Amino acid sequence: MTIRRWNVYGLVFLLAAMVCFADTWQLGQAGQWQSLSDDPNGAYVLAINDVNKKIATGDPGALEGLKKLKQDFKDVNTPEIDAFIEAMSLYVKKNWSKATKKLQEFVRLYPESVFYPSAEEQLFSIGTAFLNGQNRNVLWILWLPAFDEGVNIMRDVADRAGTTPMGYRTLLVLAESYEKREKFVEAYLVWSEMNEKWPTGEIGQRTLLRMAQSVHAAYRGPKYDSSWLNTARTYDEELNKRYPQQASQLNVPQTIDMIVEQEAYKKFTVARYYENADHLYAGTLYYDAVLKGWPDSQSAEMARQAQAKVGPFEPKPKSVNRKLFDAGNVVLDSWFGIGYLFGKPGNQESEQG
Repeated sequence: MTIRRWNVYGLVFLLAAMVCFADTWQLGQAGQWQSLSDDPNGAYVLAINDVNKKIATGDPGALEGLKKLKQDFKDVNTPEIDAFIEAMSLYVKKNWSKATKKLQEFVRLYPESVFYPSAEEQLFSIGTAFLNGQNRNVLWILWLPAFDEGVNIMRDVADRAGTTPMGYRTLLVLAESYEKREKFVEAYLVWSEMNEKWPTGEIGQRTLLRMAQSVHAAYRGPKYDSSWLNTARTYDEELNKRYPQQASQLNVPQTIDMIVEQEAYKKFTVARYYENADHLYAGTLYYDAVLKGWPDSQSAEMARQAQAKVGPFEPKPKSVNRKLFDAGNVVLDSWFGIGYLFGKPGNQESEQG
């Protein structure tokens, strides 16, 4: 026991000494510790690490470090380093469109390069800047919005990164950028893609919530297609089922109640349209649909009041005009985003516009 304890103390002392001397050590072939700086290969590794660190921190000396690396290690002076220096030179000059092309070319040609992670980070930073409103230079005169180019860059990085942390970071920035621009359908598609890649755990919960929020925000009101409402309710109900505690904290049950009211009101507005157009038979059918589908909603109460005002409707034998109007209902229903006349209680069918 004593020997083991002293072995642990000795290892701690050795690690502390290594930190104090600000050096990097490796275990040699003979079993002894030796400084990487004393080994030619180790010195190259240290130089690479130093350059990558400068790149990651935005140190303006990163480019000079690359050139020095090329000068000091002539035996590893390869087209790979030349290509990376060329790309980084453009990046430092903030010629980001050209830098993007060179960096994308670099990661395709040299996927095993020690500079590959740095190249991907630079692409990520350029894409993020474009998504956040950075303009791009065109013909050295015009500065044009580059959001679409930012999307393409992020997509390119995400496709290579897969389910790695870089892949998650890239898609997260892309989804939130769409939301900021109120492109809720596009945001939903990215959140959905993320949920497929990371369906469980904290990320799965977060992406499911954001999917529901995005499609809910995509609903533009009772004059428009309500299929997004149905989709949002489906995701919120799934979230409430899988993560009840977190859903309660996020007020998901209250959101579901809101969506139900919105669905009922959507149907009510169609009924009111037909009534105002003096098509009382169609209006009555839709008022009945509100009462049957959402009997406890505020719209159901309004439907009761509307029916009481209109009174009972007695259909007459169909004339030629009546038949033409019924045929026209199909067109009107489609225009309103309605694909059906009746819905089951608590309906969940999708309305196609």
